[in-house]
Amino acid sequence: MKKKIIIITLSLMIVAVGIFVIRDYIDYINQKDPFKEFKEDDFRKRFVSFSDFDASEKDGYVTYASKKAGISLQVHDDWELVEEDFGFVSLKSKDFIPLDNDWIKKPLASEGCWVEVNINIARDSDNYQNMNEEYIKNEQYINNDDDPNEQVIDLGSIKALESITEVKDLDGKISSVTIPNNNITYKFDAYFFGKDKERCENDFNIFLSSLEIKNINEKN
Repeated sequence: MKKKIIIITLSLMIVAVGIFVIRDYIDYINQKDPFKEFKEDDFRKRFVSFSDFDASEKDGYVTYASKKAGISLQVHDDWELVEEDFGFVSLKSKDFIPLDNDWIKKPLASEGCWVEVNINIARDSDNYQNMNEEYIKNEQYINNDDDPNEQVIDLGSIKALESITEVKDLDGKISSVTIPNNNITYKFDAYFFGKDKERCENDFNIFLSSLEIKNINEKN
């Protein structure tokens, strides 16, 4: 009798656990995917994505323009615009070969060039935006301090803040160029590694000089 009671009790426990597991599984598959929600809702409102650019070619150069961000940029036709996770955008040379297959090190090259393009079109006037604007306004102070790795640079009609990060272990560096424009922040991270790093730096400078940003000095 006791054996039957134990068997019945165990059976009921198994059924209860099974119901609990099934219920949790149903809840799991029905819940909103937070990454999908971020990508489709928040990301599209806040950032410029791959689909926001139109391309045109002329005289060996490709121009990528985005009305959404009020920007156009130009690269050699041996470069291309590529879509990353969550719709983020990068520029890379067509001969790009990564240093290794670790996704965290993806922009680091053994050959070729890589530039990340991050354009936030819905940034409020927060501390980050204000700080960059103040740095650029105080160009003389910034460029005469003791930190040569952070400088205000002149791109013609545009001024930007450039920060250099040296990566001595890999014999390379990262150039981060930030351009605040009212509620929009343009940020370009160029990775100079591998055998083509000098060429990449030269191409990046040509790229920066090609930038055209609408209403850079006007309030939206």
